[in-house]
Amino acid sequence: MARFDVYRLKTDQALAMDIQADLLDRLETRIVIPLLCIDDFAEPVMRLNPRVAIDGTVYHLITHMMGSIPVKEIAGTVGNLSAQYDEIVSAVDLLFQGF
Repeated sequence: MARFDVYRLKTDQALAMDIQADLLDRLETRIVIPLLCIDDFAEPVMRLNPRVAIDGTVYHLITHMMGSIPVKEIAGTVGNLSAQYDEIVSAVDLLFQGF
């Protein structure tokens, strides 16, 4: 498991991006940010909810809904968003630091 990997979840087939530091990979949980299809999230805050693409489909990161999930709930990796590092870190900074 790697930071910025996007996973499909076993329970509902939803997508979530791993935001947790790789240093803590041995934990039985991961901190993730859910992804919602752009059509399903009507009013994003662009810096808080950056757009990302997975397999040609555009999503928003729903940063304000991040949370912890058990590793056993992760079905598999479907992509990686490390190329959007700056946007993702900026969204997390806005959520936790207000800037």
